[in-house]
Amino acid sequence: MTALWESARLRGVIRRWSELRYRTSGGIYANHIARTGDYGAPLREALRALPAHPHRILDVSTGTGYAAQVAMSMFPEARSYACDLSTSMLSAARENLSRTALIYCDSAHLPFRNGAFDLVLLQNAPPPLRELARVTAPGGWVILGFSAAGPLPAWLPEKVVRRLATYGLHSARWIRTGRGLYILGRLDVLEDAA
Repeated sequence: MTALWESARLRGVIRRWSELRYRTSGGIYANHIARTGDYGAPLREALRALPAHPHRILDVSTGTGYAAQVAMSMFPEARSYACDLSTSMLSAARENLSRTALIYCDSAHLPFRNGAFDLVLLQNAPPPLRELARVTAPGGWVILGFSAAGPLPAWLPEKVVRRLATYGLHSARWIRTGRGLYILGRLDVLEDAA
């Protein structure tokens, strides 16, 4: 299943579905988040587990900007970027994120250089794992938050952790919390051979 998320063949289908699905639902989605008290519990717990404050944060598939908003409330000194494939969701995010640069893009082809971010977040969206790892700096962190893990197949978190390891996040682990779960991994730091 994780390979499907990264499949170039399916990206066109995913892109079109996303544009149609979220064209007018930014406000509805934001209201749902507001009514769901434990929506971000896994994300908040994962952010509290970080041993250091990040300086550059990227929220991938930001939707209404929830993950970036939570991260910026915890790390207000950081520079924050958020991206999404839905212009409707980015419009909703603009209302929630005053200090975050918003970018329209496909998460499978992030327009950032390799290793650009100390922290890469993805909340409740299919994770393009290779791209998330690519834009994470050595020693930086990737957090995948799932607010309601019940609908996820039981084998999926472990498969995602194994896939992250193939991209250099050998420390990745998943932790169930409340109704959800998060996956937290640190990109390996390459030792200098000198």
